[in-house]
Amino acid sequence: MAESQKGTEMWPSFDVASRLYDLANTAFIASLAIGVAATVLLVWMGNVKEGYLRRDVAGASARAAEAEARSSEANAVAAKAELELAKFKAPRSLSNKQIEDVANGLSKFKGQKFQVTTFWDLPEPLALTNQIYLALLGAGWNFVKPEGRSFLLGGMAGVQVWVHPKADINIRDAAEALVGTLNAVHLHAVLKEQNPSNAVDDKIGVNVGTKP
Repeated sequence: MAESQKGTEMWPSFDVASRLYDLANTAFIASLAIGVAATVLLVWMGNVKEGYLRRDVAGASARAAEAEARSSEANAVAAKAELELAKFKAPRSLSNKQIEDVANGLSKFKGQKFQVTTFWDLPEPLALTNQIYLALLGAGWNFVKPEGRSFLLGGMAGVQVWVHPKADINIRDAAEALVGTLNAVHLHAVLKEQNPSNAVDDKIGVNVGTKP
């Protein structure tokens, strides 16, 4: 029996089995090490990737906020331009309060004579002329009807207040006060002097042109 067992050999041999065992054990330990390293690298690179994503999201949000701010600014500029355009297109006019203010501001020159001339066939300057006329009458000024039909030459804009350069000081003061009062209600009035060779008179001429 002992001789039978002694004669039977196992495969592989002890030496081979020992070497294979050592190799398998080494490979197993190496695989564990690689798994740990891979896990660490996975977590690390995951955090780095998340950081990049957060940075990109923050950058995109900042760019979106900047774009929105620029859009809001552009809308504000457009709204302002539209408002200015509306003001430009709107006809000039005086409210009842403004007519009263003009009258009150000129009442100390009560009795001052004046004439008015405009583009009689244009609705916008004609309507404004009537309002200025009412304000001057409210101030106690006296309208002097011209001897003939007066008219303006084409191209005149704004309001012109005419006075003779040799007119009495009170008349010049009244003319300057009229210009200042009209400008206070945004009517772009300017003081003009007549030709010195004209006969000196005591009237103030008011010419109402088109909207500047």
